[in-house]
Amino acid sequence: MPARVSIRQTGPVLVLAVVVVTALVGLLYRVAVADSPDPRGAEVAYIATGTNFPDALGAGPVAALGNGPILLVQTDSVPSQTTTELNRLEPRLIVIVGGTAVVSTTVENTLKALSFGPTVIRVSGSNRYATAAAISQQAFPCADGEVMAGRDRSGVVCRPALSGMWNTQTVDSTGTVGWYPSLALDAFGNPVIAYYDATNHDLELARCHDAGCTGKTLTTVDSSGFVGKYPSLALDGSGFPVISYHDESNGDLKLARCSNLNCTSKTLTTVDPDHAGWFTSLVLNASGNAVISYFDYTSTDLKLARCEDANCTTSTRTTVDTTDNVGWYTSLVLDAAGLPVISYLDAAFGSLELARCSNATCTTKTLTTVDAAAGLGSYTSLALDASGFPVISYYDAIEADLMVARCSNATCTTKTLTTVDSAGTVGFESSLVLDPTGNPLISYYDLTNQDLKLVRCSNATCTSRKIVTADSTGDVGWYTSLVLDPGGNPVVAYYDGSGLDLRVASY
Repeated sequence: MPARVSIRQTGPVLVLAVVVVTALVGLLYRVAVADSPDPRGAEVAYIATGTNFPDALGAGPVAALGNGPILLVQTDSVPSQTTTELNRLEPRLIVIVGGTAVVSTTVENTLKALSFGPTVIRVSGSNRYATAAAISQQAFPCADGEVMAGRDRSGVVCRPALSGMWNTQTVDSTGTVGWYPSLALDAFGNPVIAYYDATNHDLELARCHDAGCTGKTLTTVDSSGFVGKYPSLALDGSGFPVISYHDESNGDLKLARCSNLNCTSKTLTTVDPDHAGWFTSLVLNASGNAVISYFDYTSTDLKLARCEDANCTTSTRTTVDTTDNVGWYTSLVLDAAGLPVISYLDAAFGSLELARCSNATCTTKTLTTVDAAAGLGSYTSLALDASGFPVISYYDAIEADLMVARCSNATCTTKTLTTVDSAGTVGFESSLVLDPTGNPLISYYDLTNQDLKLVRCSNATCTSRKIVTADSTGDVGWYTSLVLDPGGNPVVAYYDGSGLDLRVASY
């Protein structure tokens, strides 16, 4: 029984008619006419795959703007209904939406050979998100680093991306608080932040009641001695916080497993008692158990702890790198197979390093020097792109610049190194995420101007980018922690060195 979906364009509303027929041997389909508002023709027609919806959906606003239909094709052939409609409309321009993997060169050549001689172009990106961005950029042109804010009589109105519209909020101002914040968003998109109280030497948690954190609940998680430096936070499947941190009094790596949202009930566990736990970075594996990278300051080694249960009462601890003084500023992610990948600083040589583990406990691994120039590799922040290749932000202490390394393979033996910001002494405490198109977005501290800065890269290697100041009220922007909200907008937790406060900025 065929399933029919028909969306008809009347006035500014997009017309898209699609008939999808399911057969026992696979999915076949035919295209119903996407009626043009002018039955005699169309200036432009958009061609998208009929086997999946995102490319056609992404082209919808553009097609509506140009009063052009969206017609569907198979990957390697053009259905007769589509050919008939194109011959009826005789568009001067045909735009193929998507790469050759979804709409092949065979289809492109078929379209170019149509008797009315159309111009055929292709608009695509590395994935569905990049394709949607590319087709939008074609129709709504703005300069790099700008977004379309609307239209006026003169045409498109553009404004700088991420400029203005920043909401900054003080989260905790009781004493000197907010060192080393680690930020996550709960299921409602509200910030949850673990941080260090330098006045009372405690581990603290802030759970915001709204996206801007105008309301919040503050909880002291651990106050047994000097505890709470270098926290790293994740939320489990119930939304309960799990935090790794350093116990300075006893020289231990510790874990707090919260039993409720605000962490008024929790289990505190010593994970490594051997003078360890600096620069912790925590993720939860598929079982919901913590995996933690950290620096052992007694042996001056990079270490990894894999918890075998929720509270980490048993764990497997592995020394990952013992080459000199290694393991500062660790940043840990798990790849698609659940295996650890860690960026870190070799403090002896001042180089940026990467460990790619070949098993869950990292007893086998590949170690790579990513940037070997002396004075590089502080404040590392790591993400993996869609291919599983590392992308790392870090600080160049010689040139006082913010840097990005874009790896071209899994172990980063080939890569592109880019200076992202060199205006003064910039790049302290960077935090990196990848946007839906796979391009880096980085928060960091500008020491020269004492500002919280953010850069949005316009391409994978960040050779094209837009840098904005998110907060310049006093000495702000220390210890940044960046995430994207459900709408893809940045949220940053950071320390205000003037007010001695924990703050959050949202866009």
